[in-house]
Amino acid sequence: MKICIVGGGVFGLSTALSLQRRGHSVTVFDRLPVPAEDAASTDISKVIRPDYASQRLYQRLALASIKAFKSQWNPDAERRLGRALYVETGCLFATRASEMNAFERESIETLALDGVRVEKVPRERVAQLMGNAFANEFPYGYFNASAGFAYSGLTIEYMALLAQEADVKFVCGGNAGTFAAFVYSPSNGKTVVGIKTMDGAVHHADRVIVAAGSWTPSLVPQLRGLCEPSAQPVIHFKLPDKLKNSYAPHKFPVWFADVSETGFYGFPVSELTGELKIANHGPGFKSSFHLDTSPASRVSQPAKSVVTPTAIPKPAVDMYRKFLARAFPETNQLDITRTRLCWYCESWDGNFFIDAVPGMSNCFVATGGSGHGFKFAPVLGDVIADIVEGKPSEFRELFQWREKPVGCEDELDAIRKGKAGTAAPVYLEQVEMCGETDLVARESSRL
Repeated sequence: MKICIVGGGVFGLSTALSLQRRGHSVTVFDRLPVPAEDAASTDISKVIRPDYASQRLYQRLALASIKAFKSQWNPDAERRLGRALYVETGCLFATRASEMNAFERESIETLALDGVRVEKVPRERVAQLMGNAFANEFPYGYFNASAGFAYSGLTIEYMALLAQEADVKFVCGGNAGTFAAFVYSPSNGKTVVGIKTMDGAVHHADRVIVAAGSWTPSLVPQLRGLCEPSAQPVIHFKLPDKLKNSYAPHKFPVWFADVSETGFYGFPVSELTGELKIANHGPGFKSSFHLDTSPASRVSQPAKSVVTPTAIPKPAVDMYRKFLARAFPETNQLDITRTRLCWYCESWDGNFFIDAVPGMSNCFVATGGSGHGFKFAPVLGDVIADIVEGKPSEFRELFQWREKPVGCEDELDAIRKGKAGTAAPVYLEQVEMCGETDLVARESSRL
């Protein structure tokens, strides 16, 4: 089949690679060069974890992905790029209470079903891994050695390289790569036969797959109310030399700080950029931009700046500073050197949407990553390809198109079932964005 994929992030590239390897002719369209600067997958790092509470299908898929990272992608990337993509630092799921929250308890039980043993940690072990200040705040939890992080931007570059070598075609950047409209059969207004791009070109296809991340609901209106964009604020620090070793990947793990309640998590210092990244996996911020403009204009400009030093709301900076003052006082004494809004495509129940679009023959969506899709990069494409090809799939029911029950509250993904996922949404247009002075540490607390 001839297949057009709209979107060159982790969903789009993984799908393109799998379908091309199965003998199809695939073209990827994106309004920006891959990796696109405002794609959620374009980042310095993403967590790779199999911990999914009681959701064993996700757990098994994550374990398969980790295996593929370690046995296939890492050796190949080291040869091609000079660096492994996945770094197995282990992951600490720390909690305030000794009994832990439902997410941590269920994860321990479900991981054991697939032979993954974790280490329940006392305060002394937390302090050894994270330092005394963090251990004072979050003295309990467990450590999973079979987890870590991936250099996500580098992984996207690697996936694009594999796709190009497999003869996937790319039309990226400018009007030529920007989706404008679906093209329908003249004899049947519900049968999609391709797409039209902003330069006026028509690209015929047997199947169209929209994998445009947070933009997908604006391109496929049937998704409105089922998936919507949300912006998660991220901060970065440049560490002074005297702190770099303390946060190095060989001794400092990926961490979650009572995540279902606080949303906070973070990484070791990046050996690519020298940055320490700290993030929050919470309800995020909404923006009316995605819904208030036409599809063409929505995808021809970024919703809000995602890479400038003033990209996140001022209340988010205050939120981070309060957390850091308690958990990482030495980093709180540093200037924030870079910020970013990571745009999720949130599904109403936290599960992906990978299915045919109702009322549109030959058109599929692969979206709803909800902030936890990247970890499946090596294996997600085959899941999507099976569904597009109509093959049996154990994931079909989980990822099928599903309507939101009337009166149902958004559930988000398993890791946000607590307080972190229940806050009322706030629109970016209603808050003050931070200025450069907001990123500067107070003089009295500088290192």
